[in-house]
Amino acid sequence: MLTKNWNPKTGRFDVTFDLPAELDIEQAAVVGEFNDWSETADPMQTDAEGRWSATVSLDPSRSYRFRYHLGDDRWENDWNADSYVGNDFGGADSVVTTPEEPSAPPPAKSAAPKKAAAKKTAAKKAPAKKAAAKKTAAKKAKKATKRPPS
Repeated sequence: MLTKNWNPKTGRFDVTFDLPAELDIEQAAVVGEFNDWSETADPMQTDAEGRWSATVSLDPSRSYRFRYHLGDDRWENDWNADSYVGNDFGGADSVVTTPEEPSAPPPAKSAAPKKAAAKKTAAKKAPAKKAAAKKTAAKKAKKATKRPPS
């Protein structure tokens, strides 16, 4: 299994290569283009549960061929690799591909002060209603001031 973690201090990905505990092996190393196919550069260590692992720092946006050397002439692929490529020995190499360098997170947006909600102006109907009410009141007042004919 491959685990890729961005390391902002180095500007590279720390890629952890893992092998299961079920393998009947006494030694293991991750070997690939990143270490010039050295069988001793990146030895794998076992944890308390017997899993084998090694972490290698790799450049972003690259693909690297690799295999596991399990001692003597025993070589294995990582069946969880990102892809596989044929090799000159009639087999295949595992490939790990690192993502692009993560971009810096966008600056945090500062909360803009909220604008006060604008007061709703009275609908245009309200002045019209007032005007109609004034007219009606004026008509009533006019009628009240008129005297009946004598």
